[in-house]
Amino acid sequence: RMLVYREAIYIRCWMRDGNGGKNSPFRTLAVHRIKRLRADSVRYPHLPDDEHQGYFGFQFHEPIQVRAAFWGPAATYVSERIWSPGQTIKKRRDGAIVLTFTTTSTTEVIAWILSFGPDAELLEPEDSRLAIAEAINTAATRYKQHMTGENKLRNKQGKR
Repeated sequence: RMLVYREAIYIRCWMRDGNGGKNSPFRTLAVHRIKRLRADSVRYPHLPDDEHQGYFGFQFHEPIQVRAAFWGPAATYVSERIWSPGQTIKKRRDGAIVLTFTTTSTTEVIAWILSFGPDAELLEPEDSRLAIAEAINTAATRYKQHMTGENKLRNKQGKR
């Protein structure tokens, strides 16, 4: 099965051993990273429907439930879409919404939440929440270092 996601093409497949037997669960391969293919005369059955189809992200792990809060334009954007079967959206008194949904890719959830900047907060799971906090702290440190260096340059130029 071929998939298109974020300007890239992927193949959803099984890996086969040398005797034509299935030796792995489903895999998702990025077409642009495939270095070599070999033609094969063996006919393989079609992939069955993916039992986790429709969940947020590619299937990298078993489905888990995620909760996130969104404010402002992010809340509008998120509330107008379906992110996974069985999702729920609750409005809070502070104007935010809380989305509860299912994912099979916490890596993609982390990148997605970060893409909203200050208008999103991952509430659960805790380990992904900590990964986001660490990413934000690292980015803030880099930006602060850059600003400090830029201010030094301005001060030097102003003294001339």
